[in-house]
Amino acid sequence: LLLIAYIAMGWFFRMVFIARKEKKNTSATISFLLKHLRYPLIAAVAGYFLGMIFWPYGLTNPFTHPFIALSEFSNYDKFDSYNLFEGRWIHRWEIPWNYIPEWIWITTPLFINLIFIFIPLSFFKKLTGTISICRGYLALVCFVAAFPVFYIIYRHSNVYDGWRHAFFVYPSFAAACAVTWTTVIQIVKPKFYRYAIVAILAGTMIQPAAWMIRNHPFESFYFSPVIGGTKGAFKKFEIDYYGTSYRQAVEWIASHADTTGKGPARVRCYYGETESSKHFVDKYKNLRYVFANENSLDWDYSIVLPCQAKLDSMLLVNWPPQGTVWQAYADSTPIVAVVKNFRTKDMLPDPRTSVYSSTDVNYLLNMSLSFYNAGDYFSCIAACERALQFDPGNMIAYNNKCTALNRLLLYPDALEAGAAGLAVDSSYALLKGNVKEAQQGMNAKPDPGILAANYLNLSVVYYNLGLYRKTIELCKKALRYDPQSAIAYNNICSSYNALGEYRSADSACSKGLSIDPKNALLQNNLGEAKKHEGK
Repeated sequence: LLLIAYIAMGWFFRMVFIARKEKKNTSATISFLLKHLRYPLIAAVAGYFLGMIFWPYGLTNPFTHPFIALSEFSNYDKFDSYNLFEGRWIHRWEIPWNYIPEWIWITTPLFINLIFIFIPLSFFKKLTGTISICRGYLALVCFVAAFPVFYIIYRHSNVYDGWRHAFFVYPSFAAACAVTWTTVIQIVKPKFYRYAIVAILAGTMIQPAAWMIRNHPFESFYFSPVIGGTKGAFKKFEIDYYGTSYRQAVEWIASHADTTGKGPARVRCYYGETESSKHFVDKYKNLRYVFANENSLDWDYSIVLPCQAKLDSMLLVNWPPQGTVWQAYADSTPIVAVVKNFRTKDMLPDPRTSVYSSTDVNYLLNMSLSFYNAGDYFSCIAACERALQFDPGNMIAYNNKCTALNRLLLYPDALEAGAAGLAVDSSYALLKGNVKEAQQGMNAKPDPGILAANYLNLSVVYYNLGLYRKTIELCKKALRYDPQSAIAYNNICSSYNALGEYRSADSACSKGLSIDPKNALLQNNLGEAKKHEGK
């Protein structure tokens, strides 16, 4: 759609310019424009429909769905992202206006950066003199390069993982810069200065070329000298968010894994799409890809990227990870680590231990993440609450609990959990992002039935944790959305019985039985309350 707009704009201004230059009258100008309309029109129509041949959504309604897609992706908010930017992890709600411009600046070679400020020179005839430049085409190229970036800033679009969403503007940047270098070289008349400019251009082109040769196959991890190269970007910006280095890590494991009498070495990789690493693992008979919890004995080697710190904020602080046996580097900067499992049976919690009885905080945190990834947000919250009982200041537990409550659409409770965590560490970026999401969610109006069910299921979690006051509080919230919930009254009754407050238990059970007189759970709990009520 952008290309069609560019074609239309370029054609229109070019044709008007020619018509004015040839001094045509109004009718002649219109006739001239229509005569030359067929080629851009054919290109636009053909491009529009050919672009949908392999796009089922577009084909189902080719006249509206492409525009719906453009609207969605202009501000895509369905992907919850965290980005390392200027040394801190920021949530998608916190993306600053300079996110894309700064990424372009720090990852673009100097021969592009240096000439940016000179691009306007090419438009001044007094400076360029007799130099032949089609300023209309140059203006179009500059517009094509700059407009999407300004549009992203204007729409505050959800961009993440560097400037990959705007890579398509780079060829236009390069073309505009090439014209400008040529212009500058031709403007300067003294040979000495002209040769000096050519030498600067050559030097700034040799620098990234030499870097890529020296750091093959990690060419894509280039950062400009303006930030100190890849070394200057480490711990400040994400470097290998694609998992490009997985191949090298797998190859090292295949060459060094001790599999004597043990069968294939088991390789795990948590970050990114499974296929990214499994594709390479499957190439080696002495390796086997496994889905395994980090805190287990079910794996031998783990591949860890620094960008996984978005899930564990302490990873970069304590880099390299414990158990690291090999790292790949780009200009002395670690790109990926291979970790060997150092755990023994004595170091692991009893597998028969549930999250409701475990006292191992690391185990509980790992389980909370596993539950979250599996979509079991209630068990995730249970593991987090259990971890907080033994480590009240654990920010990972607060963060995981907050984001799980967001997924359950329980935004007020997510805000409460987030506020409690930020009271411990107000600078914790991941939690700040989830709190912002909860604040945004406060304007939403989820289905009352879903909210009632979620509060009711969550009350069971807190009952199993022995937090009976919290159970009662959650059941009362469920009753706001479903006043006829006999189960909510039953859970309140059970909690009051557990607290020894039998009159309150009697009252709750009586209300529940007025809704569902045959409910056996309510009858049993009422009997329990009456048995102790008079004592």
